[in-house]
Amino acid sequence: MDISNIWLISYVIAWVITFIIYQKKVKHFGAGSFIMVCLIIYAISSYFLYNNSYYNSLYNFKPIHLIPFVYLYLMLMLAFKPISRFEKQQVEFIQRPSNFALYAIIILFVLTSTIRLIYEIPNFMDGLVRIMVDPTGGADIYNEMRADYDTKGDGLIVSLPAIISNLLGDIATLLLFYYMTLPDEKKIITIGLFLGFISTIISFIAESQRGPVMARALTLLVTYFAMRRYIPHKRNKLISKILIIMVVLISIPMAAISISRFSMRDGGGTLGSICEYSGQANIFFNNYAFDDNGIRYGDRTFPLFKRILGFENVPKNFVERRAKYPRLYINDEFFIGFVGDFCLDFGPIIAFIIFLLFTLYVLNSTRIRNGTIKFHQLLLLHFVMCIFSQGSMKLFAYSDMGNLNIIALFMAYFYFLFDYNNIQNKRRLSSKESK
Repeated sequence: MDISNIWLISYVIAWVITFIIYQKKVKHFGAGSFIMVCLIIYAISSYFLYNNSYYNSLYNFKPIHLIPFVYLYLMLMLAFKPISRFEKQQVEFIQRPSNFALYAIIILFVLTSTIRLIYEIPNFMDGLVRIMVDPTGGADIYNEMRADYDTKGDGLIVSLPAIISNLLGDIATLLLFYYMTLPDEKKIITIGLFLGFISTIISFIAESQRGPVMARALTLLVTYFAMRRYIPHKRNKLISKILIIMVVLISIPMAAISISRFSMRDGGGTLGSICEYSGQANIFFNNYAFDDNGIRYGDRTFPLFKRILGFENVPKNFVERRAKYPRLYINDEFFIGFVGDFCLDFGPIIAFIIFLLFTLYVLNSTRIRNGTIKFHQLLLLHFVMCIFSQGSMKLFAYSDMGNLNIIALFMAYFYFLFDYNNIQNKRRLSSKESK
């Protein structure tokens, strides 16, 4: 066994041991447990991908070294700290926002998602038929979509309802499961949130895209595991059955897309493509995160914020960015994980400082007292969970136009924070008047 395989296997073992220790401390399978299982799967996939002769030759993988994996492990554990603290603490109650604060976002998301669903159903049916019937249908749809993106950019605005539902997608996923913890849950609201989630899945399947579908599915699962402790037992059993059915139903078109797009490859076909998809980030991180022949100065992770601050020559999409940095060994055409994205943008030292400051901010903002977590605190923790679930396998999911999602998230965060302070002030006034 060569040294590269020793480090790849060691990386797998490191996460397995971490998972075992973590489970002994938390004593339940929550969001943190789900994230660690995913990290273990990605590490195992990296081993098989590296030892696949077709992909090794295709990507010309370099030898694996120890130090990049140590750095990656420590950065992931640093970013994971707020989640682990939340899971270890005995949180017994989630503070409920005012009905106005709660329903304002729910109604906006449900309304825009319903309009989007009506618009997308014909495209979905046409795309699904092409994927299921034509052996190359999925590949053809994907190539058509990519050709359109190459022309117009990945920030293409299709419709206002689609934009709003995308911006609120992660927040609405949390609201879906939080709403099911409430004793006065109204089924019509739950169904509306669920259909809103389905509309995003439908639109991505219609374009033969696996990545966004996986991101939404992983977000759904990590949110469920974070919230299931607070959902009544009978309701929880029903949710579990629905999630299993959803995973099966989503798997059918996903399998058809994978077969259509990758079955003609010589490197193991569909199975090889799965390892390529889930395992390349760790390998490319190890090979290039410390030396990519330059950095991108935040042009991928925070381009919108750079433009707001007045920076010039900021790429508007991946086409312009790849043209601006042609000397990089790899760019965003390959997966390198969300940690790798920050390393390629800022270098490993500045990336560490960014992660440290953000983690300290989240830890300070999500202190839990008297067994109660406030909703705005839960929203911030959920954002960290989404960064892991959507970005550990691929790239930083909130880059490019995803910067708008960060803005939407923090607008919602401060909205619910203001709502909480307003509720507390009313209680204080009421208490003084009663005295």
